[in-house]
Amino acid sequence: MASTSTLYRKRLKEERPEDYARYLERQRVQSKKRLEEEKRRLQEETLTTAQINMIEERKKKKRECARAYYLKKKAALGRQTRNSKKAGVPTSSKLEKRPRDMTEEELRAYKARERKRQRDSRSSQKKTAGSTFVLFCCCF
Repeated sequence: MASTSTLYRKRLKEERPEDYARYLERQRVQSKKRLEEEKRRLQEETLTTAQINMIEERKKKKRECARAYYLKKKAALGRQTRNSKKAGVPTSSKLEKRPRDMTEEELRAYKARERKRQRDSRSSQKKTAGSTFVLFCCCF
């Protein structure tokens, strides 16, 4: 269930749009003032490690929210093409090893995954084009 303030804002938006616009403007001004005050305070004071960690966590959360918003908008607006089928899904995780740091078995499995991923992204005609061409050339 939505909070009472959320319900109030929805009702205000529907019933009195001009009051809602004033409310949004007031919120925007207060938010800007709060942000400037926090920036000023952070520049003047010497920060403890706990405060620095808190700031970093806040920045990380902001980046994650922005990325989620970007992916949501991209998925909603983008047209579905062969190459954008997995647009909302991250292609790789940053926790994966780089190929030059892998053992032989890991590298072999990694290359197989990459070949499969590249093959899956091709159209059905291109998937069969190479094998048909080889068969055609061998017959003559």
